[in-house]
Amino acid sequence: MTNEPILEVQNLRYCYDRGREALHVDRFALRRGERVAVLGANGAGKSTFFLCLNGVLEAQGRILLSGKEMTRRGRNELRRRVGIVFQDPDRQIIASTVGEEVSFGPMNLRLPLEEVARRVDESLRYLDLASFRDRPAHYLSGGEKKRVSIADILAMEPEILVFDEPTVSLDPKNVELFERVLDRLRAEGRTVLISTHNVDFAYRWAERAVVMKDGAIEADGPADEVLSDEALLARCSLRPPALLELARLLREKGVLPEDVPLPRDVESFKKIWEGQK
Repeated sequence: MTNEPILEVQNLRYCYDRGREALHVDRFALRRGERVAVLGANGAGKSTFFLCLNGVLEAQGRILLSGKEMTRRGRNELRRRVGIVFQDPDRQIIASTVGEEVSFGPMNLRLPLEEVARRVDESLRYLDLASFRDRPAHYLSGGEKKRVSIADILAMEPEILVFDEPTVSLDPKNVELFERVLDRLRAEGRTVLISTHNVDFAYRWAERAVVMKDGAIEADGPADEVLSDEALLARCSLRPPALLELARLLREKGVLPEDVPLPRDVESFKKIWEGQK
């Protein structure tokens, strides 16, 4: 993973109606291959931030991709290289069938038909949607629509994948499927940015955590350090990860040794626990 940012933001500002400032990010940098969770309570500015990064909202300030500033003329390039999966899949799905929906983006890139077909086939397999190709997209369940919206973006093959509250309204089965997709993206070294207020998910998945409050970045650093800061989390209306709290309690009771790293997920917790018996 290179130290040069693939995406960089400087003095980003966005105001909604009546001049109310909804976003003021002085600096943010994302490096290739990073897995970053952006956390914050509802209204913290996460969605606004992501829509600015993708060019859906036109903000003041500078957005650079691979060192190149994205001006107004570059918004199409920004949208192509930074793919966003919206929180509500109905905002994204426009075609009549799943196959047509997933092919829409690549077709707009004016790719050869063989390349479009390859991308569609690959994206549908990625999300376990191959059998859904001819089904009407708007009659799918919420979880199925979410998977289609992710396939939409994967078929565009963006350099950066952005997910806005991806697990909201998903049942446990679809959350598990989504996390398997994230595991594959991580294995492929893809750059992924996810907004969430689910600290437990962020703690086990992200290598870096960004906490937002009132449209600004309050903290940015290694996920285990940021999510261990109880004062910060309380100030931003977030709670500490449950697994972290449990591990700390067991450490205080002498069950977990001080020299053993605190577990980030249930599987690593089980291994530590079994090792203490």
